[in-house]
Amino acid sequence: LVLCDTFLRTGSAAVAGLRMAAGLVRAEGLGALATLMSEASGAWPAAGDAGVVTRNNLREAEGNDPHCWAAAAEAICDHDTSGRADAIAAAAPSLVVWGADDVAVPVKLAQPLGDAVGAEEVVVLEGAGHVCNLERPEAFDRAVRTFLARHPVA
Repeated sequence: LVLCDTFLRTGSAAVAGLRMAAGLVRAEGLGALATLMSEASGAWPAAGDAGVVTRNNLREAEGNDPHCWAAAAEAICDHDTSGRADAIAAAAPSLVVWGADDVAVPVKLAQPLGDAVGAEEVVVLEGAGHVCNLERPEAFDRAVRTFLARHPVA
């Protein structure tokens, strides 16, 4: 199992932000995300290809139905697998990978998540934010390939 910039339970600040974003998208459409996801918002790291990643994420978001996007954002608000951490830990070896500059899901949550699910390793990628697999693809791929090499599929 590879977990990347995620959590067992959505925190109250994230719930407030997601509900606000969902309401904004319902009222104004997906174009409203441009302000929320802009490079100036602080949601993306200043290093690397953050501008390219931001533009690609916005293009992908704008291709969605606004009501579906809002419903998905609200579903994240109800996300809570904290009561299943032991079962997750028992199910498979796990790796946690995180962007050091993630402001959407702060890096301070990486080690607690790793501990909760019994992760073999927690890898923090410098100069990457919430989409560390796109912002630092070589480092992300290296971490995942190294982990998978230790756990070949039967």
